[in-house]
Amino acid sequence: MTSSALMRVLRSDVCPALTPREAEHIASATVPHQVRAGDNVCDEGELALGLIFITEGTAEVFKDRPGSESELVAVLHGPIMVGEIGLLTGDLRSATVRARTDCTCHVLTRSQFERLLEEMSPGAYKLVRAIAALLARRLAAMNDRIIALP
Repeated sequence: MTSSALMRVLRSDVCPALTPREAEHIASATVPHQVRAGDNVCDEGELALGLIFITEGTAEVFKDRPGSESELVAVLHGPIMVGEIGLLTGDLRSATVRARTDCTCHVLTRSQFERLLEEMSPGAYKLVRAIAALLARRLAAMNDRIIALP
C-alpha cells in the first residue's frame, strides 16, 4: 500500500479528524509490513512495540485460556488498528492476532509515537482521541456481553 493509500485509510477509517498533512505525518512515521495468511501479526505476551494498522486483509484475535486452547474472540477486517493498549501503556500484548488472509500492515512504533507527541503533533493527539473512542466502544461491547451472561 502506498503512503497516499495509507493516508486515505488513516483519514477515512481510523481517524477521520486528521487533516491530509497530519495523516501524511503519521503515515511517514510507520513501517510497512506484509503478513501472510496463517502467520501472526502479533503474539499474546510479547512486548508491544507499537500500534498496528491492518490496512488490507482479515485477521482473527485469539486469547489464551489457562489450561486450554486459545479462544477466538474477534474477526477483524481491515482497515482497523490493533495494539492500542500496548502503544499507550507499554504493556505486553493482550492477545494474538493471526492473519486469516494476507494482510498489509503498517506499524507505528511506540518510540515514533512518543516522538510525535513530543513534537506536539496535532495528528498524534487526534490519534489518541480516536484510540480512546475505540477502547470505549470495545469496553461498552464487553459490558453488554457480561450483562447478557446467565
